[in-house]
Amino acid sequence: MIKLPQLKLKWSGRERILAAACGLALSLVAMDRFVITPWFRHMAALSQEIQNLERFLAKQRGLLDRGESVQVDVDRFGKYLRPGTAPGLQTATLLKEIQGFANQSQVTIQEIKLQPVGENDLYYTFTFDVQAESSFAQWVRFVYMVETSHSLFEIEKTKVGVKEAKPDHLEVSLRLKAIAMRESPPPKP
Repeated sequence: MIKLPQLKLKWSGRERILAAACGLALSLVAMDRFVITPWFRHMAALSQEIQNLERFLAKQRGLLDRGESVQVDVDRFGKYLRPGTAPGLQTATLLKEIQGFANQSQVTIQEIKLQPVGENDLYYTFTFDVQAESSFAQWVRFVYMVETSHSLFEIEKTKVGVKEAKPDHLEVSLRLKAIAMRESPPPKP
């Protein structure tokens, strides 16, 4: 084993004060490096997280505050929601509704052709080609009834012409499209 000689240092008062000041400065630097700076970084991160949570809370409060108005809208538009049924029954219901509009507005329907029924996971799409005859006022009333129907009909295209035999009557053709919810989503393969 190696023995090191012991050094006996005699420091004067001035050297002791300088050594104490250096020791204090080194301990402050070490404390800053290992305690104060990490603490400030942690506090900044906490402050940012608190701000994010406060924004999230404000957004959630806004959603809760809007809950009543959303419920009013749901109740108001609930009349447009109909329980899903089979496509054949939906087709019959829609045809009956179109015929009812024609009867109420005194439009004479000559022919209604059903186009192939489209479908996806949520709803069926029904397309009808309607040939009819009416006066202008009756036609306007019919179109208004179709457009304001609870079945959410959409008139995709229309063609209107004057009937040669009766100049006060119109020959009209239009394509109606309606969407109806499925009974339940189809099974996944």
